[in-house]
Amino acid sequence: MDSSELRQRIKGLGYTQRQAAEKLGLSIDGLTKQLYGARPVGRQTAIVVELLERLEKPEIFRSRQREAHFAGLYALLQPAGHSVGE
Repeated sequence: MDSSELRQRIKGLGYTQRQAAEKLGLSIDGLTKQLYGARPVGRQTAIVVELLERLEKPEIFRSRQREAHFAGLYALLQPAGHSVGE
């Protein structure tokens, strides 16, 4: 997960930066650095965001899960040696 995806997912959950920092167990400064690319998004942060989506916005999680599933199926249907974007 990169910083722009983290911003989008926190916004999708409807949290302010202060609320998100509290839920993620981060300081506001630590979250801000991850949100704006001064520090890479931590693995723990990514996992907790996904868990929050599962618990608080299950429709978002199911939608992402469905997209990943179909992207995987699409990749399997491509001829050998071709990537999805070609």
